[in-house]
Amino acid sequence: MRRIARRPAAFVVGSIATIALVAVSLAATSLEAAGTGPATASRHPSPTRADTAAPTVRHHPVGSSGRWKVAANGRSTYRVTWTSPTRLPHSDARPEILADGHWAGPATISADGRRVSAIVTSGHRPAAVDVDVLLGGTILDQQADAGGPAPSPSPSPSPFERPSLVSALADDPGVRGSHRVAIRTYALKPVKLPDIPALSEMVGHVVAPTDATDSSPLVVFLHGRHMSCYSPAPNSTPLTVPLVKAPNSWHCPAGEVPVPSYLGYNYVQRRLATQGYVTVSISADAVNDLDYLADDAGSAARAALIRHHLDAWATFVAHGDEHADLDNVILVGHSRGGEGANRASLNLPTGA
Repeated sequence: MRRIARRPAAFVVGSIATIALVAVSLAATSLEAAGTGPATASRHPSPTRADTAAPTVRHHPVGSSGRWKVAANGRSTYRVTWTSPTRLPHSDARPEILADGHWAGPATISADGRRVSAIVTSGHRPAAVDVDVLLGGTILDQQADAGGPAPSPSPSPSPFERPSLVSALADDPGVRGSHRVAIRTYALKPVKLPDIPALSEMVGHVVAPTDATDSSPLVVFLHGRHMSCYSPAPNSTPLTVPLVKAPNSWHCPAGEVPVPSYLGYNYVQRRLATQGYVTVSISADAVNDLDYLADDAGSAARAALIRHHLDAWATFVAHGDEHADLDNVILVGHSRGGEGANRASLNLPTGA
C-alpha cells in the first residue's frame, strides 16, 4: 500500500526575490485564541443546506468498516464507492481511494459527507479486498478482527536531542518591538473563486504599526481548513465574520454564523506589528465549506483568494488608505492555507 505524503504546515514567500519555508503551529484553535467558541460545530458542507442540525463528528469505531459498491463505468473502468457508517471527520485531509495499493485518482465526496467514490481502471471487477479508503493516512474501511490478537503498542518516542549545528539568532523574533499597533477589519464585495460555486467573502483582520510607511513589509496569513459555521450559545453575542451580502454569496444555514478562524493569528500579528510589520489575516470560510466540490480540494481557490487580497492592498496603498511595501510581501499559511500560499507564490510575478 502506498505511503501517504504529509503536507507542509506553512509557507512563507517573498514575492520578489526570496523564498523561504517555515512551519507555523497555532498554539490554540482560532476561537480559543479569540476568547470564545462555538456552542455546536456545523455539519459537513451541503450545497442545499436543507437541514440546520449540527451532528457530532465521530471517528469510525473499530469494526464499523462501512460498505463498498462497485459499478461498471465503461470499458475496463469501474466506479467504486465507499459509504461510511458515520459522517467523515472534518479535517485538512481529503479522503483517498487506493486500488491494489495504488492511488485511484481524485475522489469525489457526497454532500452529506458519508460517501467517497473514484473511477478505477482494472482488467477485472474490483472486490472490496482490492480497494481501501484513507483519510490522513488512516484506513477507514479496515474491518476489525474480533478474535485476533491485540495490536502491539506503539514504541516509545526517542528523547529529543538538540542538533549539534545550531546557533542562536542575533535577534529573538519573539521579543516585543517598540512600535505601537492599531487593529482594524475590512470587508469587501465577495469574489468568485475557481471551483467554488458561491461567492467567497473578502474579509481581512489588519494589525499594523501606527507609524507604518510604504517601506513596511506586508505579512498575509491564511488559516487552515476548519469548520465554517457554528451555532452560538443562546442569548449570546457571537464572534463571527462580517460578511458583505451579495447575490449568490456564501452564507451559513439559518441559526448558524461563520467561524472567525481568521482571528486565530491575532496574537502573532500583534507581536509582528510591534516589530514594524504590517499584517493581515484573511477569512476563507466559503472555501472551507465548499472545497469538497473541487478536484484539487480548493488549492486554486485559496491561491486566488490570496491574490484578490493582494490586489485590494495595491488599491489601498495607491489611495493612501494603508501603508505597506508591496515589493516585500510574506505569505504565511497553516495546513491547507499553506498549500494555498505556496500555490499563490508560484503564480505571482517575481518582478511585481
